[in-house]
Amino acid sequence: MQARFTHTGSTCGVNYLHPNYIAGFIDGEGSFNITVSKDDSRSAGHRVVCEISLRARTLSSHSTNNSSYSGPSDLDPTIKAALIGLILGDAHLIRKKATTNTSVWFDHSIKQKGYLMHKFELLKEFCNTHPKVLERVNKRNNKSYQSIRFYTKTLGIFNEFHDMFYNSEGIKTIPLNIGELLTPIGLAYWCQDDGYKDHNGFVLCTDSFSKSEVEFLIEVLQTNFGLNGTLYKKNPIKGTYRIWIRVNSMAKFKALVTPYFHDSMLYKLQ
Repeated sequence: MQARFTHTGSTCGVNYLHPNYIAGFIDGEGSFNITVSKDDSRSAGHRVVCEISLRARTLSSHSTNNSSYSGPSDLDPTIKAALIGLILGDAHLIRKKATTNTSVWFDHSIKQKGYLMHKFELLKEFCNTHPKVLERVNKRNNKSYQSIRFYTKTLGIFNEFHDMFYNSEGIKTIPLNIGELLTPIGLAYWCQDDGYKDHNGFVLCTDSFSKSEVEFLIEVLQTNFGLNGTLYKKNPIKGTYRIWIRVNSMAKFKALVTPYFHDSMLYKLQ
């Protein structure tokens, strides 16, 4: 593989770059493009070019390197509160091993592009790249569909979130101190990610959590916000459970979360 090494604003005098260095650049301030073109002069019939670009930028006083941040307590309170809800919802944290740092991934249907872009604006200081549209094929019906995704840099500031929400097997769980962490902001983002209105109440899709964890979340909703929730079994075969916020709590619920809902997601409350 031939690799061209470039730098914004100037060209560095390096013509070849070992592929093993690519991961390090991408975790830093870089990006890369891979181009495949037909070339009959090559033995394989194709020419593959990997172009790696590094971008120099000045970090704000709210720097994101590990020397400036030690964990969630150092984050802007709004970002921290939102992340708690997003992790309860669809956010996926990736930490390959205990000695490495963590990145946060977000993926939505293209229909929810506006909401995903809102998340990106909230977290863009922690990102190297902009959201990208992906084309996928559903193997069950062979139909293609589009989704949109972005992810943060791999940073130590997200390690504590991973430690709180993931067990040693990499399975997302509910931390015992979730009652101290969940605010109206977090509740709003959780509901935007994993909720929908149903029979004049509101459902939170907690399918990936155990029955005891879902019951614990119901207690937290009552203790923190005075919301009355009910446990119901979504899938008897799989043993999945969801939370139904009762009709008599909907007025209070809407008052709590509406100020933090993105405009494109308000339909979930109507």
